[in-house]
Amino acid sequence: MTGKGNRLMKKLFAAALIASLASQAGAQQMICDFSSWRGASSKIGKSWTGEKVLIDPRRNLIQRGFSNGWYKAQPITSITKSHNFLTYVTRSQERDSRGQSYYVSMSFRVYTDGKGTARINAGSRVQDIMASGRCASE
Repeated sequence: MTGKGNRLMKKLFAAALIASLASQAGAQQMICDFSSWRGASSKIGKSWTGEKVLIDPRRNLIQRGFSNGWYKAQPITSITKSHNFLTYVTRSQERDSRGQSYYVSMSFRVYTDGKGTARINAGSRVQDIMASGRCASE
């Protein structure tokens, strides 16, 4: 199989695995509203994590909400299940104001008691930014 064909098969397998995990993890759509931020001022924290997040495991998407609307939905790249929380991760390539690209990993954790957290890791560009709040099924 060629390099492209092999990569395509890996992507298809990963998508199927994520879809399977989402259905096993309880594929309920959830929305988390954040109320506090660490690692940066609340203004900067909100600009990275959003003020809320919509997690839709059925469609395999995460979407951050801001005061002026919703950011484009991003695919969930992994789901981890624990006895008291689920963690949804998405990764994206972003561009700064100078056009330089960098990778950002975002993890959103939903606890069984309704607590929710977000963590943004942009590598060495900025320190990790964390948000916390409450989550509920939609």
